[in-house]
Amino acid sequence: MKLPSLRIRLLQARLAVARLGWSAPLAGLACLAGAACWLWWLPAQQARATEQSATIARLERALKTPAKPAPAPEPSPAQARLAAFHATLGEHGQNGASLRTMFELARESGLTLSQGDYNSQSNRDSRTDAYRVVLPVVGSYAAIRRFCETTLLAIPFASLDEISFKRSTVGSPVLEARLRFTLHLKQASANVGGPASDQDSTS
Repeated sequence: MKLPSLRIRLLQARLAVARLGWSAPLAGLACLAGAACWLWWLPAQQARATEQSATIARLERALKTPAKPAPAPEPSPAQARLAAFHATLGEHGQNGASLRTMFELARESGLTLSQGDYNSQSNRDSRTDAYRVVLPVVGSYAAIRRFCETTLLAIPFASLDEISFKRSTVGSPVLEARLRFTLHLKQASANVGGPASDQDSTS
């Protein structure tokens, strides 16, 4: 009940008591009843207003708080293994620098390089390039072994796939060796789906 309506009803009750000539105590009782209603109504209104203010404040905080982005889906075991594999690969186009490193290490090991053959193959499924390097070298067994070890340490994405030895004469300390390395490189996105292989050779 609204406040003006309550006051009007109280006034009407007092006028009715005056017209009927009821006693003053009865009029006082009516006034006390009206005051009790007033005292009950006012706290209820205040409590309702407080609750509404709290609700509005919660809504305002919710609107101001930015929504948290959805967490990224965890990669599958196959995707995790593929990512770990790609982390070990060399960068695309790193074959030239790797060849220069090999030639330098061969000279430091005391080996003689006669000719090198190179062959590049692309794997579209794994998006990798395999750059195969065949190096015929001449030198002592210790020098050849040292060259292989230093090459694999200097180029961590290289693998030694094949090695063969040949002596010109029995008991000769000099060996002719054929070393086949593979450089495992990441495939450039622009070259995915390009030609599968190419081949060249150099002296």
